[in-house]
Amino acid sequence: MYAAEYPVDTSGADLPFLAAGIGKSSAQRPILRPNGFDLNMIFYTRHGSGTLHYLGKTITLSEGDVIILSKDIPYEYCSCSDEWHTSWITFSGYAAEETISALKLDGGRVIHYDSLEPVNDIFRRIFGIIRSHSKSWTYTASSLIYTLLTELSVHSCSDDNISNETSDITRLKAACTFIEQNFRSDITLEEIAAAAEVTPEYFCKLFRRYNNMRPFEYVTKLRISEAKFLLETTDMPVSEIGETV
Repeated sequence: MYAAEYPVDTSGADLPFLAAGIGKSSAQRPILRPNGFDLNMIFYTRHGSGTLHYLGKTITLSEGDVIILSKDIPYEYCSCSDEWHTSWITFSGYAAEETISALKLDGGRVIHYDSLEPVNDIFRRIFGIIRSHSKSWTYTASSLIYTLLTELSVHSCSDDNISNETSDITRLKAACTFIEQNFRSDITLEEIAAAAEVTPEYFCKLFRRYNNMRPFEYVTKLRISEAKFLLETTDMPVSEIGETV
């Protein structure tokens, strides 16, 4: 299945975003543009997967992946599954390149959605307004393209935050493992932070944010807990237990 709409003549239109075409395919054919394309394109995968060669990178685009291909930059893509379902919007406009760059959507950045409905909803609205050929379609489409770009930018920031949080939790786990293995020794903050691969200053902030205590409060709690265990389960004198923990 293939469906596309190409607007009526828009020559002379002076808008920040100007829709040039919109379409979708259930059997995406290979595309080779060695000299790039004279329009920007929002391109995304609804189902299946494909391979994109862009800016010296080979990128696999799977279901839920959205990318912006900037004008005049060479690229090629082809399917790497039996069915590669794609959608695309091409556009120009006096604010297009500046906005794409300001929203950090250039450079081959892939934005992933677990559910494409927010993107599909705007896509359907743009498709409908272009197909209507109403008097104000150029203005409405311009607004909707900007809405889609900001949606992609906000979503990509959410992905970054999730990724950063995951990295921080991984660092904390590494540091806590180090502490649990070495709390009986005279460990330093620098050694604990090194286990987390961050600076001591950043580690202290990170540890307090997630654990609501300072790192050495946690070390002390482990030492006290171990001392209580040894008191209850061994005949070791208190002085020896103190040295042990």
